[in-house]
Amino acid sequence: MKREIKFRYWNSKEKKMYPHPSKGWTDFPYTLEENDRYLQFTGMIDRFDNEIYEGDILDFDRKKLADNAIVK
Repeated sequence: MKREIKFRYWNSKEKKMYPHPSKGWTDFPYTLEENDRYLQFTGMIDRFDNEIYEGDILDFDRKKLADNAIVK
């Protein structure tokens, strides 16, 4: 499975998430501070068609997924 390589950016001072521009790293319009983070897209989409990124907190029903969940 091929997935698109993309990132988003967490600004810890503003407590706000920003999309990473697709033009490349040199055109990144934000200044990184000590606690700021880049989050990479995992290639997974939730049931509401939202992209799931590293560090996202997910809520799920373990009983419904117990027989079907495989984590690699």
